[in-house]
Amino acid sequence: MTALLSIALAAPWTMTDVDVEHGGDPVVLVVTPGVEPEAFTGWSLALRRRGLDVHLATLEPTTGPEEAIHELHAALDELEASLGPLKLAGHGYGGLLVLLSGYAPERLALIAVPLAAQPVAVLAKGGDHGLPWPDELVGDYPAGPIHPDLSAAFAAWAAELPGYRVPDCPVLVASGNRDVVAPPEVVRPPSQGWPDRSWDRLGFLALEPERLHMEVLAHEGLATTVARFLDAP
Repeated sequence: MTALLSIALAAPWTMTDVDVEHGGDPVVLVVTPGVEPEAFTGWSLALRRRGLDVHLATLEPTTGPEEAIHELHAALDELEASLGPLKLAGHGYGGLLVLLSGYAPERLALIAVPLAAQPVAVLAKGGDHGLPWPDELVGDYPAGPIHPDLSAAFAAWAAELPGYRVPDCPVLVASGNRDVVAPPEVVRPPSQGWPDRSWDRLGFLALEPERLHMEVLAHEGLATTVARFLDAP
Protein backbone atom coordinates (compact mmCIF):
# COMPACT_ATOMS: atom_id res chain seq x y z
CA MET A 1 0.00 0.00 0.00
CA THR A 2 1.39 3.37 -1.00
CA ALA A 3 1.42 6.19 1.50
CA LEU A 4 2.68 9.77 1.52
CA LEU A 5 4.61 11.32 4.35
CA SER A 6 5.75 14.93 4.08
CA ILE A 7 8.48 16.16 6.38
CA ALA A 8 9.57 19.79 6.43
CA LEU A 9 13.23 19.25 7.19
CA ALA A 10 14.84 22.60 6.48
CA ALA A 11 12.19 25.11 5.45
CA PRO A 12 11.30 26.11 2.81
CA TRP A 13 11.94 22.70 1.19
CA THR A 14 9.62 19.79 1.96
CA MET A 15 10.66 16.16 1.54
CA THR A 16 7.84 13.76 0.73
CA ASP A 17 8.42 10.04 1.20
CA VAL A 18 6.45 8.50 -1.66
CA ASP A 19 6.06 5.12 0.09
CA VAL A 20 6.78 5.14 3.81
CA GLU A 21 6.53 1.34 4.00
CA HIS A 22 9.27 0.82 1.45
CA GLY A 23 13.00 0.52 2.12
CA GLY A 24 15.88 0.50 -0.34
CA ASP A 25 18.50 3.11 -1.20
CA PRO A 26 17.11 6.65 -0.77
CA VAL A 27 16.65 8.68 -3.95
CA VAL A 28 15.51 12.32 -4.02
CA LEU A 29 13.70 13.74 -7.05
CA VAL A 30 14.15 17.51 -6.94
CA VAL A 31 10.92 18.96 -8.35
CA THR A 32 11.59 22.04 -10.43
CA PRO A 33 9.97 25.12 -8.87
CA GLY A 34 7.13 26.20 -11.15
CA VAL A 35 6.27 22.59 -11.99
CA GLU A 36 3.76 20.44 -10.09
CA PRO A 37 5.19 17.21 -8.59
CA GLU A 38 2.83 15.07 -10.71
CA ALA A 39 5.10 15.74 -13.69
CA PHE A 40 7.66 13.42 -12.07
CA THR A 41 5.27 10.50 -11.54
CA GLY A 42 6.87 8.42 -14.29
CA TRP A 43 10.32 8.77 -12.78
CA SER A 44 9.00 7.92 -9.32
CA LEU A 45 7.30 4.76 -10.56
CA ALA A 46 10.40 3.62 -12.45
CA LEU A 47 12.57 4.13 -9.37
CA ARG A 48 10.16 2.29 -7.09
CA ARG A 49 9.99 -0.63 -9.51
CA ARG A 50 13.72 -1.07 -8.90
CA GLY A 51 13.19 -1.12 -5.14
CA LEU A 52 14.46 2.39 -4.40
CA ASP A 53 13.12 4.60 -1.61
CA VAL A 54 11.80 7.68 -3.43
CA HIS A 55 11.46 11.13 -1.90
CA LEU A 56 10.18 14.28 -3.62
CA ALA A 57 11.82 17.60 -2.76
CA THR A 58 9.39 20.48 -3.34
CA LEU A 59 9.89 24.19 -2.73
CA GLU A 60 7.45 26.60 -1.12
CA PRO A 61 6.37 29.12 -3.81
CA THR A 62 7.15 32.06 -1.51
CA THR A 63 10.88 31.33 -1.77
CA GLY A 64 13.37 33.41 -3.75
CA PRO A 65 16.48 32.11 -5.53
CA GLU A 66 19.19 32.61 -2.86
CA GLU A 67 17.13 30.98 -0.14
CA ALA A 68 16.08 28.15 -2.46
CA ILE A 69 19.72 27.30 -3.22
CA HIS A 70 21.01 27.54 0.34
CA GLU A 71 18.11 25.70 1.97
CA LEU A 72 18.18 22.87 -0.56
CA HIS A 73 21.66 21.93 0.65
CA ALA A 74 20.47 22.13 4.26
CA ALA A 75 17.41 19.96 3.59
CA LEU A 76 19.45 17.32 1.79
CA ASP A 77 22.06 17.29 4.56
CA GLU A 78 19.33 16.72 7.13
CA LEU A 79 17.72 13.92 5.12
CA GLU A 80 21.11 12.29 4.63
CA ALA A 81 21.70 12.38 8.38
CA SER A 82 18.48 10.39 8.77
CA LEU A 83 18.66 7.97 5.83
CA GLY A 84 22.30 7.77 4.80
CA PRO A 85 23.95 8.72 1.47
CA LEU A 86 21.46 10.07 -1.08
CA LYS A 87 21.13 9.61 -4.81
CA LEU A 88 19.56 12.55 -6.66
CA ALA A 89 17.76 13.25 -9.93
CA GLY A 90 16.79 16.62 -11.34
CA HIS A 91 15.30 17.95 -14.55
CA GLY A 92 15.87 21.41 -16.00
CA TYR A 93 16.28 24.16 -13.44
CA GLY A 94 15.59 21.69 -10.62
CA GLY A 95 18.83 19.92 -11.50
CA LEU A 96 20.60 23.26 -11.78
CA LEU A 97 19.50 24.16 -8.25
CA VAL A 98 21.15 20.94 -7.05
CA LEU A 99 24.45 21.97 -8.66
CA LEU A 100 24.23 25.52 -7.34
CA SER A 101 23.54 24.22 -3.82
CA GLY A 102 26.88 22.42 -3.78
CA TYR A 103 25.41 19.27 -2.24
CA ALA A 104 27.44 16.12 -2.96
CA PRO A 105 25.20 13.09 -3.64
CA GLU A 106 26.25 9.48 -4.07
CA ARG A 107 24.98 9.43 -7.68
CA LEU A 108 23.32 12.15 -9.76
CA ALA A 109 21.06 12.19 -12.83
CA LEU A 110 20.82 15.56 -14.61
CA ILE A 111 18.26 15.44 -17.40
CA ALA A 112 17.85 18.48 -19.67
CA VAL A 113 19.77 20.63 -17.18
CA PRO A 114 21.53 23.72 -18.60
CA LEU A 115 25.21 23.64 -17.65
CA ALA A 116 26.27 26.82 -19.45
CA ALA A 117 24.73 30.02 -20.78
CA GLN A 118 22.87 29.95 -24.08
CA PRO A 119 25.03 30.91 -27.10
CA VAL A 120 22.14 32.94 -28.57
CA ALA A 121 19.43 35.20 -27.18
CA VAL A 122 16.45 33.35 -25.72
CA LEU A 123 12.76 34.19 -25.57
CA ALA A 124 12.32 34.06 -21.83
CA LYS A 125 11.21 36.40 -19.11
CA GLY A 126 10.22 36.08 -15.48
CA GLY A 127 6.64 35.59 -14.35
CA ASP A 128 4.61 34.80 -11.26
CA HIS A 129 3.87 31.17 -12.09
CA GLY A 130 5.32 28.34 -14.14
CA LEU A 131 8.61 28.38 -15.99
CA PRO A 132 9.76 31.55 -17.79
CA TRP A 133 9.38 29.97 -21.23
CA PRO A 134 6.32 29.80 -23.50
CA ASP A 135 4.57 26.44 -23.60
CA GLU A 136 5.07 26.06 -27.34
CA LEU A 137 8.83 25.94 -26.75
CA VAL A 138 8.96 23.72 -23.67
CA GLY A 139 5.87 21.53 -24.15
CA ASP A 140 2.81 21.03 -22.00
CA TYR A 141 3.34 20.51 -18.29
CA PRO A 142 1.41 20.97 -15.03
CA ALA A 143 2.53 24.44 -13.98
CA GLY A 144 2.73 25.38 -10.33
CA PRO A 145 3.22 28.68 -8.48
CA ILE A 146 6.72 30.14 -8.24
CA HIS A 147 8.22 33.22 -6.63
CA PRO A 148 8.63 35.93 -9.31
CA ASP A 149 12.26 36.51 -8.27
CA LEU A 150 13.06 32.84 -8.81
CA SER A 151 11.29 32.81 -12.17
CA ALA A 152 13.28 35.91 -13.15
CA ALA A 153 16.47 34.15 -12.02
CA PHE A 154 15.69 31.20 -14.28
CA ALA A 155 15.46 33.60 -17.22
CA ALA A 156 18.66 35.42 -16.23
CA TRP A 157 20.56 32.13 -15.86
CA ALA A 158 19.80 31.32 -19.50
CA ALA A 159 22.09 34.20 -20.47
CA GLU A 160 24.58 34.12 -17.59
CA LEU A 161 24.88 30.97 -15.51
CA PRO A 162 26.32 31.28 -11.98
CA GLY A 163 29.33 29.19 -11.04
CA TYR A 164 28.64 25.78 -9.52
CA ARG A 165 30.52 22.90 -7.97
CA VAL A 166 31.45 20.20 -10.48
CA PRO A 167 30.14 16.87 -9.14
CA ASP A 168 32.76 14.22 -8.44
CA CYS A 169 30.25 11.36 -8.16
CA PRO A 170 28.93 9.29 -11.09
CA VAL A 171 26.65 11.56 -13.15
CA LEU A 172 24.21 10.84 -15.97
CA VAL A 173 23.79 13.86 -18.25
CA ALA A 174 21.20 13.90 -21.05
CA SER A 175 19.68 16.41 -23.45
CA GLY A 176 17.79 16.50 -26.75
CA ASN A 177 17.98 18.59 -29.91
CA ARG A 178 14.53 20.17 -29.43
CA ASP A 179 15.25 21.33 -25.90
CA VAL A 180 15.38 25.15 -25.81
CA VAL A 181 16.14 25.27 -22.08
CA ALA A 182 19.09 22.88 -22.21
CA PRO A 183 20.15 22.13 -25.82
CA PRO A 184 23.06 19.71 -26.24
CA GLU A 185 25.54 22.53 -26.92
CA VAL A 186 25.07 23.90 -23.38
CA VAL A 187 25.00 20.47 -21.75
CA ARG A 188 27.52 18.13 -23.38
CA PRO A 189 30.67 20.32 -23.78
CA PRO A 190 30.61 21.82 -20.26
CA SER A 191 30.36 18.34 -18.72
CA GLN A 192 33.03 16.62 -20.82
CA GLY A 193 35.76 17.05 -18.22
CA TRP A 194 33.70 15.83 -15.26
CA PRO A 195 35.39 12.93 -13.39
CA ASP A 196 32.69 10.25 -13.90
CA ARG A 197 30.08 11.43 -16.40
CA SER A 198 27.87 9.47 -18.83
CA TRP A 199 26.30 11.35 -21.74
CA ASP A 200 23.03 10.51 -23.52
CA ARG A 201 21.81 12.52 -26.50
CA LEU A 202 18.05 12.05 -26.51
CA GLY A 203 16.53 11.20 -29.88
CA PHE A 204 19.97 10.42 -31.34
CA LEU A 205 19.80 8.84 -34.82
CA ALA A 206 15.97 8.87 -34.60
CA LEU A 207 16.02 5.75 -32.41
CA GLU A 208 13.47 7.53 -30.24
CA PRO A 209 11.28 10.55 -31.01
CA GLU A 210 12.54 14.08 -30.44
CA ARG A 211 10.86 15.66 -27.45
CA LEU A 212 10.51 19.15 -26.05
CA HIS A 213 12.04 20.08 -22.69
CA MET A 214 9.13 19.08 -20.44
CA GLU A 215 7.99 16.18 -22.62
CA VAL A 216 11.04 14.06 -21.73
CA LEU A 217 9.55 13.59 -18.25
CA ALA A 218 6.81 11.45 -19.82
CA HIS A 219 9.27 9.25 -21.75
CA GLU A 220 9.10 5.77 -20.20
CA GLY A 221 12.38 4.65 -21.72
CA LEU A 222 14.22 7.63 -20.25
CA ALA A 223 12.60 7.06 -16.84
CA THR A 224 13.89 3.47 -16.96
CA THR A 225 17.38 4.70 -17.88
CA VAL A 226 17.40 7.16 -14.97
CA ALA A 227 16.21 4.47 -12.55
CA ARG A 228 18.78 1.94 -13.77
CA PHE A 229 21.59 4.48 -13.42
CA LEU A 230 20.58 5.51 -9.90
CA ASP A 231 20.14 1.90 -8.82
CA ALA A 232 23.78 1.11 -9.57
CA PRO A 233 26.07 0.73 -6.53
